[in-house]
Formats: sequence, C-alpha cells, structure tokens
Amino acid sequence: MMRRAMGIVRSLMPALLIAALTIHFGLLAIYLMPYNPVKVHLNELSTRYVDPIFTQRWELFAPEPIIGSKVFLVSCRIPDESGEMHETQWIDVTTRLYDMHYRSRISSADRLARAQLAGMYTMSSLHDPLIEHLEKIDPGDDEAAKGVVETIRAAKDANVRRGLRMLTRMASVECDRVHGAGVSRQVRVQMLDVAPPAFSKRDEPNEKGPMKRVDYEWQPYESVEPY
Repeated sequence: MMRRAMGIVRSLMPALLIAALTIHFGLLAIYLMPYNPVKVHLNELSTRYVDPIFTQRWELFAPEPIIGSKVFLVSCRIPDESGEMHETQWIDVTTRLYDMHYRSRISSADRLARAQLAGMYTMSSLHDPLIEHLEKIDPGDDEAAKGVVETIRAAKDANVRRGLRMLTRMASVECDRVHGAGVSRQVRVQMLDVAPPAFSKRDEPNEKGPMKRVDYEWQPYESVEPY
C-alpha cells in the first residue's frame, strides 16, 4: 500500500512542479509587465506574491533605459542637553555604500545599497506612456474606466507609502550609526536624481549634469537593527 502511494506521489510530482513553476513565472511576468488590462486586474495578487522575496526590475533593455543615478540622503533631528531639537546636515548614504563596495567586492555594501535603492525606485514611478494617457482621460460615467484609473492611482499611492517606510527605516539606521542608537527623534529623507552631462561634456563629473531634488516630510524615528 505504501509503495503504491509513493508511486502515485512520484507520478504527480512532475505535473505539480510544472504547475508551480508556471504560476511562479506567470505572476512574475504580470508584476514586471507595463500596465495593461490584465495587470490592472491581477496587480494586487502579483504584488502580494512577488514582494519582498522575488522583487526585481528589468530595465537594461527597455525602450527608455535608466541613464541617471539616484542618491539617498538623510537628515536627523536630535535633542541637545536642554532637550531642544536640532536638524543635522544631510548625510549621503548612497555614495558611502558604493565606496565601500568598490573597496571590497565581497562586503555587504552591495546588498545594503540595493536595499535603499529598492525604496527609492518603489517611490518613484517610471515613465509609462499608457499610465500617463489613462490618467489624462476623463472617465465620465464609464464605471469600468473609473475603476481602472482608481486602481492605478491606488497602486501608485501604495508604492509611495511602502517606499517611504523602507527609506525611513534605512534613515533611522543611518542616524543611529552617525549619532548613536536611539538618539534621533525624527528622520527626513531626500532623493536626488542625477543625470549624466551631455555627450559634448562627457569628461565632466556626473555632478555637473542635470539634478532633480525631492524632499519628504519628517518621519518618526524607528528602532531598527543596525547593519
């Protein structure tokens, strides 16, 4: 009886494995594809499955690949001896982690850099012509069109909240590293989008290129395990 049961299990294993892989890669494909009617309906399901274990981005071969750099900066609010709050200067987290990674390729700096980049890319919506077109359309009395627009806006708002929470935790860790554990009361994050200089100025450093700065409001400090 046991031998027969094991035989049935062995015969079903290939089919179960194929089904599991099909579902896995199908949800990944939906997660990564541009917004379309299929993704709008299955976006919540695919996001729940993919985030955070299988999160990934593929933009190297996109029609408009990313050509700039994102820089994550942190400011901390810390009390002095009288209890009055003071805001610190901005701390460049990204450049420090990249320098650590360049000095030692087998260090944990690469994984730490990817953690803060994940938060920044989660918050910043990429250029998507379909989304931009849909957001400009007045749905009127069309309930289906209203549902699509509301779903897109809700997904973007959820990404901003999730990304800000990720960056707030990274900022809290950085404030602990610089000023001591638990000293900070609030943290603030800033994102820089730095585009490289024009080709005619290619010998100049990247800092000479166009720069876009985005500031976010002060967030409560969170106690996070140090990295």
